[in-house]
Amino acid sequence: QEPVEEEPKELTLEEEIVQRTSEKIADLAKLYANYYVGELDVDDLVEGVAEGFVAYTGDKYGAYHPEEEYKELTTAYSGEFAGIGVSVIYNSDYGAIEILNVMPDSPALDVDLQPDDLIIGVEGENVAALGYNTAVNRIRGEIGTDVTLTIARGENYENIFDVTLTRRKVEEQSVTYEEIQVKGLLAPMAYIRLMDFNDKTAEQFAEA
Repeated sequence: QEPVEEEPKELTLEEEIVQRTSEKIADLAKLYANYYVGELDVDDLVEGVAEGFVAYTGDKYGAYHPEEEYKELTTAYSGEFAGIGVSVIYNSDYGAIEILNVMPDSPALDVDLQPDDLIIGVEGENVAALGYNTAVNRIRGEIGTDVTLTIARGENYENIFDVTLTRRKVEEQSVTYEEIQVKGLLAPMAYIRLMDFNDKTAEQFAEA
């Protein structure tokens, strides 16, 4: 009796990704290990593969960060850090950092930064070239140190100027609220806005 051939097992998406990328990287590794005349840093190669993987998924909200860079990035989620005191988002139209909110008693308030201002440069370097996360990390720093930002303001952001701020410890205000009077209602409505999520958000929401 002849053996019955089993049908090839259908790979899961994860298995297919691992198999095909491993084969591709193995081919490249063999070429570079045998023929490249320069020095290869294996750690840098691994980080580069990971960064490229996430970049090519097409996930515009995804990003890969090496361990130390990730630790710096996650300090923002404590809700307390040395910075300038603004809530921000990425403005893809201008490749800039858009200010959503200026926190009370903050360096940003001292120099009259305003919601809708764009941060287009950090220490003379263009935000679009640096990348959003790198630029945001450079705005943060040690207490008492200065950072110079290039700001664009106005209807078409035609007003461009530099400001220098001294970093200090800031508690991020991720929740704002106001009462809204509505015609026909005896009591006003409460409007609560969450601009970010961090360790302080739940407490600030409860207070609001």
